[in-house]
Amino acid sequence: MHHPDYVLADDASKPPKEIVEIISQFRSEIPTLESNTKLPFVLLQDGKSQAYYVECHIQASVAIPSVDIDAVLDPEEQEQFRLQRELQPSNRAFLRMCSDAVGNRQFSDIIAEYDAHYRPEIPLKILGGQHRTEAIKRAFENKETSRYHGFKIYFGLTVDQRNEIAQIANTNIAISTDLIDRMQETVRGPQLRNFYHAVGLLDPTEDFADRRNPDGRITVRLARTFIVNFFEGMQNKDKSLEKAVFIPYVCKPGQEDPKYLSLIDKNIWMKSNLLEAGKNFAKLHSKQMTVAAQDPELNKSEFRNKSVSIAVLSSWAFVAAASK
Repeated sequence: MHHPDYVLADDASKPPKEIVEIISQFRSEIPTLESNTKLPFVLLQDGKSQAYYVECHIQASVAIPSVDIDAVLDPEEQEQFRLQRELQPSNRAFLRMCSDAVGNRQFSDIIAEYDAHYRPEIPLKILGGQHRTEAIKRAFENKETSRYHGFKIYFGLTVDQRNEIAQIANTNIAISTDLIDRMQETVRGPQLRNFYHAVGLLDPTEDFADRRNPDGRITVRLARTFIVNFFEGMQNKDKSLEKAVFIPYVCKPGQEDPKYLSLIDKNIWMKSNLLEAGKNFAKLHSKQMTVAAQDPELNKSEFRNKSVSIAVLSSWAFVAAASK
């Protein structure tokens, strides 16, 4: 049956009713070049994720008031934690984008999801292309330059689909393995983040870092490594630490780690000894940061963050459990 808003691509299955409703809402709420010229969208379906999307063109004057670069992976349970890496305002590639946008460059392949369920006033949730989007925004606000730009708009994504699409969309700007880890953990749920909020290694509204940083904020890889080595230490607590050599375990970056996964199914998060170890390590890290910051000779990133180096963190967690 012909639909007034779209034609179905040959290899796409018929969309469910809820997807059709979202497409119709998008077409009525967000003017596009296609809707302005009474052209139907071509509705495509990704063969890997089975997600539905259209490719269209939106003027900057329409897009910029509607974009949300703080889109999240799990708006139902973890709305306060953004999906994207932090903007890199001094990055050369970004500065070139800003210059090009001022020169009326038209950008394409900005990946977004139309989702009016959270922050409905800005329903275009950017999943890929936040730097291009920011460049368009700055050019529009400073010079009132408004050109059509190419968007790929997804509809009705699940958390898993959103995670996969965001990872692929960010590959063009060398997505860090730390950001991939953070995305994986967000899809899994808030338990790991909640634990590090509870022990004080993350501030109450803070998320894991998306890359190695000078601020002492831990990454998901470090967070997982601490957990794994603590329980490795628990298994070795009856052995003599003075007569044996133990090699700390470092969780694999950018992928699911089997040792970590085997632990988190055992409802480990509220174990009092793990909580105590986490709080004590947070105190160590805070003290190291404070002492290093007060000494001009030591106030360098490698000294301030010594306790959260992979070698110190993993060994400390192991010994904290094994020596009890």
